[in-house]
Amino acid sequence: MKIKEFQLKLRERGLDAAILYNMETNRENVNMHYLANYPGYGFLVVPAKKAPFLVAPLLDIEYALKSRMRFSLLKKDFMEKIRKKLGKVSKLGVELRKFSVFAQKRFRKQFKNAKFEDVSGIIEELRMIKTKEEIKIIKEASKIAGEILSSCIKNFRNFKTERDVYNFLRIECIKNNVEPSFDFVVASGINPATPHHVPNEKPLKKGFCVIDFGIRYKGYCTDVTRTVYIGRPSKKETEIYTLVLNVQKNAINRIRIGEKFSEIDGNARKEFGNYSKKFIHSLGHGVGMEVHESPAVAQGSETKITEGMCFTIEPGLYFPLRFGIRIEDDILIENGRAVNLTAIPKELRTVKPKGF
Repeated sequence: MKIKEFQLKLRERGLDAAILYNMETNRENVNMHYLANYPGYGFLVVPAKKAPFLVAPLLDIEYALKSRMRFSLLKKDFMEKIRKKLGKVSKLGVELRKFSVFAQKRFRKQFKNAKFEDVSGIIEELRMIKTKEEIKIIKEASKIAGEILSSCIKNFRNFKTERDVYNFLRIECIKNNVEPSFDFVVASGINPATPHHVPNEKPLKKGFCVIDFGIRYKGYCTDVTRTVYIGRPSKKETEIYTLVLNVQKNAINRIRIGEKFSEIDGNARKEFGNYSKKFIHSLGHGVGMEVHESPAVAQGSETKITEGMCFTIEPGLYFPLRFGIRIEDDILIENGRAVNLTAIPKELRTVKPKGF
């Protein structure tokens, strides 16, 4: 989507070209998809000064045609053909995290004297700033996700186990023709004290129940969490929930363009006061084509809030073998301000599943 900007960055770094690839038939290379609108198997070749092109297998020719990029079919001598099309290459951009030993040998055979340089960070920076088209998709995805999770909470009386809740969410995804963006968390009783608890078949337990849910729609993800209460909360439990809620609301209200994410995270930790050690993860993370991507909304982050960014704000408190609370919204920076894309009430709601 921003391939010309990517080529400009290559030229600024003195790179002759970049080659991205996907060797897994059942998965996509998100960066290839982003730059070329191509989710299939094969190679994306991006010269710094010439037109980019794909090398794709016959099985993925439909994806290649939809990408509207020049492409050639993947054959045995494809690496040699790529080298010939590129000509002399002194510095070649690659994605080091995906650069297997096998791939290095194949690349080195063709580009013997070239220096390899990681370009993953360049693409991550481009992906942080969403285009108008991306924002439109993300807003629609947030709307669908909000409707599904709201329906789940309204139907809580029909659930007996954490797995029932999980299954309801999965079925609603199918009905809405969307995919899960990650494996949902449903945690009741003492289970919310473990942020990544796996839903089980045991009866839902009294206490806080954390539901962490997200969908993938047209290639873009959402990530939202709501905490409800099964039964009737004590005064202390209500106070702690209210604290998490206020920290979350205040963090969103403090968002300003130009401010570092580390400052937003730091302010949230200070606001938790004596409970700050119970806040064991970052305040949030970027969300887009991947459910976790740049920017890091965390301690030590030097990234500044910028127009077009989309990220989560998700403070939480975790008390081992007792309970946990987390509240998460998706936030978009649009027209100079923070827009909350998650239209689901956050005040503590009590629910009554089957058997209570």
